[in-house]
Amino acid sequence: MPRFIPEYNYSDRRIDLSLDDVPPEPWESPLPHEPGEKPHIRIPGKNRTISEFAIELAQHIRHTEPYFLGEKMFAISDIDGRYEEQTPSKLVTWIEKHVSCYEGEAGESGEGGTARSINTKVAQAVLASEQFRDALPQVDQFHAIREPVIDKHGALRLLPTGYDEQTGVLTARGSAQYSRDMSLDTARATFNDLMAEFPFVNPEQGKAMQVAAMMTAYGMGLLTDTCVIPAFIYNSNDAGVGKGLMVALALAPVIGEVPNTSVSSEAEMEKRLFATARAKERFLVLDNMKVPIVSQSLESFITSSTYKGRVLGTSTTEAIPKKVAAFITGNNLVVSPDIRRRSLVIEFFLRAIRAESRGIRHPLDMHRIMQQRAQILSALYALVREWVAANKPAPSRTHPSFVEWSNVIAAIVEHAGFGCPIPVVDQASDIDPRTMDIERLVELLHEADQPQGFTFREVVQLCQQHDLFEEDLPTSETARKANTRFSRFLKRFVDREFPNQRTFTIRGTGHNRRYHVQAQLPAPDQAPVAEQAPTAQQLPADEPPEATPPVQ
Repeated sequence: MPRFIPEYNYSDRRIDLSLDDVPPEPWESPLPHEPGEKPHIRIPGKNRTISEFAIELAQHIRHTEPYFLGEKMFAISDIDGRYEEQTPSKLVTWIEKHVSCYEGEAGESGEGGTARSINTKVAQAVLASEQFRDALPQVDQFHAIREPVIDKHGALRLLPTGYDEQTGVLTARGSAQYSRDMSLDTARATFNDLMAEFPFVNPEQGKAMQVAAMMTAYGMGLLTDTCVIPAFIYNSNDAGVGKGLMVALALAPVIGEVPNTSVSSEAEMEKRLFATARAKERFLVLDNMKVPIVSQSLESFITSSTYKGRVLGTSTTEAIPKKVAAFITGNNLVVSPDIRRRSLVIEFFLRAIRAESRGIRHPLDMHRIMQQRAQILSALYALVREWVAANKPAPSRTHPSFVEWSNVIAAIVEHAGFGCPIPVVDQASDIDPRTMDIERLVELLHEADQPQGFTFREVVQLCQQHDLFEEDLPTSETARKANTRFSRFLKRFVDREFPNQRTFTIRGTGHNRRYHVQAQLPAPDQAPVAEQAPTAQQLPADEPPEATPPVQ
């Protein structure tokens, strides 16, 4: 007889589909192995060298993840969980949390030896020894959060917590966790909501620049070590628009606390820039600047991947590699043309007479920024992820001084739908009034149309009539010096190209010097033979244009 086979009830079958899912990557990377009990280690003394002690000590404390940043050693504090510098006096007691020190002869368990602390002289020698430093990680950067990088195969990855050997970066454990699957639409909405009530002069361009500032802070690891980064300048017509909050919005999600300083002289600027480079800091914040920003050291700092300065207290100079993003804030800022060309200027205009009377429905402050830290970081990661998934498209415009930054940061921002953060030339900020004034002067000289040209006195009169170069024109108190200074300023624009294809020239010297504006010459192979006007380099450097009193 056939054997009876009961009918199988498929409704009772339960399939655990989760068994086929890829397990999510843990946010925290595994900690190094920690010994079950404190090992015993013999301190330097008879038949025991400092280098032997240093090598053995390094092996026993590696699980605590100490590291060297430059010449300094850092280790986690038991008080607040932050990394703090280990000075010789701190090292004496810090190592005793992890090893038991003794002197004299003893077995592996330390029996027979005498418990003893090392002294600060030994601690100082240990910190300075190559054997100790070589046995511990030499960190290039310390990060407060997991940041994105592009690996050698072009793939996107987040740096792990702890030490990453490929990049030399140490990422704090217990850092802010954030999502890696936020949609691009949600990311855009997050940024628009955060910036909704700031009074940008140009909202579309201003938002693109601010997202670029935030992406620069978050995406520093996407840039090579030699990449140079434009400065971000926040300028407004009055206080109270939230320039400092915009800087905090860019930096606080990435580094937590936002350091800031202000300088009032070129000497202070040089010291601050050198200290920033030497400490391997990634961000420089010059807050509430009240002096004209005309600084050769800042110009060099922004557009160079190294910075050279004098070591404090010595006569030696040192060139230090650096990758720093500078953030500058101020009201009614006057910025030199060279700084302006090296910056993205985010302009604000406050219409209310009193800033406190401006109606704000959702005030933004540091507390709210830190509350939304995970949301902001998730949105930033979404922008990077989508750009990489789209095969890293290039931006529509590239800043000639910051090509790599443009091809990464500006490209990410534009691909996300915020527009290109790099302004076109004719939309550049008018933060530099002298550039605007020289363009207006050339236009006025062209309209006046004097074939014989204009004397220096006539140029000054024209500027006074139209309120140009108010701080540069000669006065009765500083006649000769001001004449020379303003004359030199005008020479800088000889043979330069101005709007509407016009060229500014100077002909003659001394009392015969005349200022002209002419149409730009055709291409060299079509140009008629004509007497060439002297260039700025050919004109006498210190000769005042005319020995005439200044016009009142």
